[in-house]
Amino acid sequence: MSRRARHSNVTLSGRDPFVRVDSLSVALSRYVLSHRILRSKAVSGIRCSFRLQRHLKRDQGTPLRGIRACDPSAASGAKGTAVRMQHGVPKMTNEGQAILSGLYQSLRVNRQQRRSFLSSVLRLFSEDCREKLSLEEWVFVADNIAMFPYQVLDEPLYVIRHIESIVSVSGQNIINSFKSQLMPRPPSADPIDDDAEFDPELIYRRLPEDKSLLYECMKNSQACFLLLYLKNFLMKLYSFSEAKVQEYSPSEAAKVYEKALSSRKNITMFYPQTALQELRPEAAHQRDTVNGHINMANQIVYFRNMLLSLDRADDDEDVTEENPIANHRNEGSEEDGESGIAAATEAEDKDKESGEEHTEALSAGEQANGAQ
Repeated sequence: MSRRARHSNVTLSGRDPFVRVDSLSVALSRYVLSHRILRSKAVSGIRCSFRLQRHLKRDQGTPLRGIRACDPSAASGAKGTAVRMQHGVPKMTNEGQAILSGLYQSLRVNRQQRRSFLSSVLRLFSEDCREKLSLEEWVFVADNIAMFPYQVLDEPLYVIRHIESIVSVSGQNIINSFKSQLMPRPPSADPIDDDAEFDPELIYRRLPEDKSLLYECMKNSQACFLLLYLKNFLMKLYSFSEAKVQEYSPSEAAKVYEKALSSRKNITMFYPQTALQELRPEAAHQRDTVNGHINMANQIVYFRNMLLSLDRADDDEDVTEENPIANHRNEGSEEDGESGIAAATEAEDKDKESGEEHTEALSAGEQANGAQ
């Protein structure tokens, strides 16, 4: 990418609103002259923006987020009212905006162009993406997609359906990778079905000595978690039901979904719980401990169950009442933050109790082995 193109992309994400407005005008004029070049460089520009924001960030000990407070002139509250911040981002959606809002506005000129851009950005979460992002960069990109200034129905619905497509393919590939990295079961063991095989205790006992490839699988699974958080955040933000999402067809005539979005609720800001927990410094320290290995076994099982819940949701909308991902409230409070993706559901409470029982049993087993 040329120096001029990089400058245009990164200043669209700058902190100074006057600089962003000027950069947006430059980007729009370039779009008219050469929209294909601008579009082809957009994803590279997003990655350049992440590196710039990472360099400018004052607190290097916390994850970089892709959401900032609205400009004073655009804020919905009274002039001079301080924006409430939580976890490094505005607490409520009406008080925040995507850092890369200007870039998206310059590229959403028509349906074809914006879909091409959104597909390119979402492809960064795909397992077969040639560009390998860090978990922190994934969070930055997901933040921006969550808070892009969508104006018509087609935009968030297209994102949601594209997410489902990516997760259905990448998720199953990750599960297969998990299975291939586990130690084989003893030849004398009785055959068991997949449900019985994906038991935390059995998974734990089959963990290999070298877990580096499993850690890579765990990282890839975070991309699916992020996408599912994103899907359900958008559904809540724009009041979409599962039925509304399933009836949407990207191939439908343009005018059907080019209607303006009727409402955008003021809800708790996008908060991808599992990814942000994994980015905590203590997470790396606990990885190679007994409790870290037990947690890995539980996470593998939970990831598979999450995918099964998604499949059931495609078949029957009613299953969303039992789907912990679909019922995630996205409430970014400290209390809710510690309880996982679906803190609001009875289903996860049962899973958590089961997981604690497995953890206690496995820990007791480890202690017994040490005593021997």
